[in-house]
Amino acid sequence: MELIDIVLQGKFIDYVNETANYYIELPYVNKVIISCWENDSIKILNNSKIEYVVSKIPLNQGTGNRNYQILSSLNGLKKCKSKYSIKFRNDQRYYHDSMNYMYDYWFENNKKEISYWDDESKPKGKILVGGNFICFPFHPRDHFYYGFTEDLIDLFDIPLENSSIYEKINISKKDEWKYYKYYIRTESYIGTHYASRFYENIKIFLLNPEKYLYDESEKIQESLSLSNILTPKIFKSFPKYSFKNMEWPTYNWKEYQFENQYYNFCERWHEDGV
Repeated sequence: MELIDIVLQGKFIDYVNETANYYIELPYVNKVIISCWENDSIKILNNSKIEYVVSKIPLNQGTGNRNYQILSSLNGLKKCKSKYSIKFRNDQRYYHDSMNYMYDYWFENNKKEISYWDDESKPKGKILVGGNFICFPFHPRDHFYYGFTEDLIDLFDIPLENSSIYEKINISKKDEWKYYKYYIRTESYIGTHYASRFYENIKIFLLNPEKYLYDESEKIQESLSLSNILTPKIFKSFPKYSFKNMEWPTYNWKEYQFENQYYNFCERWHEDGV
């Protein structure tokens, strides 16, 4: 049996300790790493299979807290010892049947299709995700990433956002969606940086995001055309059955909301060819 490590990333909440205890019941889970922040009120469990990584909060949170996600994910993954890992957000929980389905599916579908433009030895395999958003370039669902630990480290080993939308205008987080025409969506920010490891020209998209990566940008069809080809090769979606059984107390989800995500947000899965 192949062992995996799990990173639970985000501000510490009591729920994450409960989730860690739940996941270590699975025989293939080697360790759960809880990656949080130095000013959190952390309750440490005395269990050798649960480890805590405490990071200093970056000065700039990034639009949609992207810098928080990037830094705490990266620091957690660097502590993983297993060849394979999963990075989860810490306010969700996937039930054992879903975890087992994902485990089996990933090991059957992780073979890489394409290499980095400057290194044929990388990646080690595909990164599997909950879904892909086909209306936006290089936009995987960021609820979890399942892959070779080395690949997941590369995924999050990217520059932090220097200037977030909060430095430009005074808005609250609940109003971010109104301004998608003026910044890169967080998942696209992470996904495009990773995609640029495969096609060097994608770095041009990152240097000119207002032309290629913002909603309704002038050349978004160019970036979408490449994304539609490349994204499924590097961010393969799981089939819906494999992670249906989960909970997300923050939004009162009792299982994954496929219909809502499909019609309202352009999310697609293995069944849709992505």
